[in-house]
Amino acid sequence: MPADPSLVARLTSVGQEHLLRWWDDLDTDTQGRLAAEVESIDFDELDKLFHQLVQDEAAVSPSRVAPVE
Repeated sequence: MPADPSLVARLTSVGQEHLLRWWDDLDTDTQGRLAAEVESIDFDELDKLFHQLVQDEAAVSPSRVAPVE
């Protein structure tokens, strides 16, 4: 069963259509989980955060990187 066209369009619009490369090899349950995970991602917010990080040079300073507890 091919991926839902809206899922394909959503991923294509953000350059992530490669995530569906093996769609046909997945069982129905796994396809559903993948679709749900993709739908839960706020790509606009992710893009906004990425651009903020790139624009804020202090945010990428190695001295600000620390292990997660």
